[in-house]
Amino acid sequence: MINNILKWSGVFFICAGATLVTLDIQPYNVICLNMGTLFYTIFAIRVRDAALLVLNLFLFSIYGAGVLMRI
Repeated sequence: MINNILKWSGVFFICAGATLVTLDIQPYNVICLNMGTLFYTIFAIRVRDAALLVLNLFLFSIYGAGVLMRI
């Protein structure tokens, strides 16, 4: 049950973040993308999916670099 909640929460926040990027709504786009990635990272750890974990850790680093460049 918790895995489905994590997975679908990740889908929701990543879709919301992508929509906010398109509409250029700052900083909520980055917040949503990071939340979605966080949920997917937790999900990947719980189900021991290495590929999904590597992808989400990479995305966290990209999003983090983007946040730091805006400061």
